[in-house]
Amino acid sequence: MRAAIIVMMLMISSQTGAEVFDEDFSISGKKFYVHMVDGATGGCWTNLKNVREYSEEKLRMRGAIVKSSWDNDSFTFFIDVVATRVENAINECIGHVGISIMDMKYFDAQKRRADLSRTGAVFLRNVNLNNDIFDRVQDALAEFN
Repeated sequence: MRAAIIVMMLMISSQTGAEVFDEDFSISGKKFYVHMVDGATGGCWTNLKNVREYSEEKLRMRGAIVKSSWDNDSFTFFIDVVATRVENAINECIGHVGISIMDMKYFDAQKRRADLSRTGAVFLRNVNLNNDIFDRVQDALAEFN
């Protein structure tokens, strides 16, 4: 456990920048589904509803058609958070947020994922990661018109 904490703390200073794989991609006119994976424990991420609503509204403002569920014609705005509170050592939240814009299709009866954009970061905070996650979502959506 101690080794894992040290590794995560070393990674904190290495936040990854956004990678945009298709510079010509436009959100406008495309169907989108916002999918979030909450792997946070210990109260490290508590504003899930706000993040979802913000993401959906920003996609709509850029001309996207926001869907309530995924279908084969939808792109996915994917937010993945893994975090935990380290109570026995420093009582802080340590975690990672990964955000992707991806296209998922079925080929030969298997679902395939193609990322159009990907960003992520590792954080260590004494309260929760709410503001950090919100900021990363904001940055990810700002990459596209």
